[in-house]
Amino acid sequence: MLHVNQTLQELHLAKMGMTNFGVERLCEKLVQNQGLRLLDLRCNKISSDGAKSLAELLKHNTALRILDLAANRIEDDGLVYISEAIRYLNDQLLA
Repeated sequence: MLHVNQTLQELHLAKMGMTNFGVERLCEKLVQNQGLRLLDLRCNKISSDGAKSLAELLKHNTALRILDLAANRIEDDGLVYISEAIRYLNDQLLA
C-alpha cells in the first residue's frame, strides 16, 4: 500500500515501539512513494542502523519535507548518515 499510495501525505508512527527492522521495512516501501510529505517517527527504538535506512530513503524520496526523529537512539553515526543524505541529495527536507 505504501509503495503505490500517492495520496498519503502524512504518516504518524510515534510511540509505536518501532525498531530498526520496522524502519527498514517501512523505508523499502516508501522509496517509490512520491506523495508523502511528513514522516513522524518520534519516541521509537530507532538506532543508527535504522537511521541508515532512513538516509537511503531520503536519497530517493525528494517529496518528504518533514522527518521527526525526536526521542530515538540514532547517535552520532545515524546523524552522519542522515545529514549526508540531506546535504547532498535532499534539499527539500525542513526538519
